[in-house]
Amino acid sequence: MSVRPLLLVVVCGLAAAACRGPADPVAELLAELERAVEARDAEALSARLAADFEGRDGMSRDRALETARRLLLGYQEATLEIYEVVQEPTEAGARVRFWAEFSGRARRLGGLAGLLPPGAVYLFELELRRGQPWLVVSARWEQRAGPGDAAGGVSSGAEGGAR
Repeated sequence: MSVRPLLLVVVCGLAAAACRGPADPVAELLAELERAVEARDAEALSARLAADFEGRDGMSRDRALETARRLLLGYQEATLEIYEVVQEPTEAGARVRFWAEFSGRARRLGGLAGLLPPGAVYLFELELRRGQPWLVVSARWEQRAGPGDAAGGVSSGAEGGAR
């Protein structure tokens, strides 16, 4: 291959990459969290939690990691679907609200199947800090029936599209 065709290939590749535009760091973070849950990888989840992370009821980063390890270890398979994502820019990064639908198949060890639910729907609100990578600084969540749940006052599709 001569230099001219090689140069053309390199220029076309760079142009294609430039046309894609900057990636959405919030979407990347959510996709990474989704992959971590589905891989049952608590360490990958914790990599996106800030050192000063605070969860519901004052949960620390260490306690969140311990809880994630324990729960994910109990499942043989796990699936997470994140949808109706609403982003609000903040000075430090973003506030993100979304629905997360978890389903899984518990391991058949010592009655785990009877203790771990096969599925649940949660409404999450995260505070994210801009950086390389973006990190979750705080998280609040509550289990719900799903979008349109009267207790939550959120109507399906009213504030954002599906992912």
